[in-house]
Amino acid sequence: MERHKRRSRGQWEELVGDQERSGLSAKDFCKGKTIGLASFYQWRRGRLREKESRSKGGIESKGSFIDMGQINSAGVSAPTGVSPWVVTLDMGDGFKLTLQRG
Repeated sequence: MERHKRRSRGQWEELVGDQERSGLSAKDFCKGKTIGLASFYQWRRGRLREKESRSKGGIESKGSFIDMGQINSAGVSAPTGVSPWVVTLDMGDGFKLTLQRG
């Protein structure tokens, strides 16, 4: 059994660009290049998009998304049994943002 070839970030960036320019589906492109489709999707969707987001001034997330629900929206109340919460973000230089439900 052949071991998978390890590629650098630069190689993946080039492959993703090649696929976009080729006009082929990701599946057909990967089959022709003997690239694992799941790995290709992972690089195209996640890892390379992080770089794109940072270059556009986005903020890199270091954790997973936490859905805190709708906060005091007109006509929206917390579902029964939902605990109140307080979140404080310390932005530095004395600036703090506090969100609270309940």
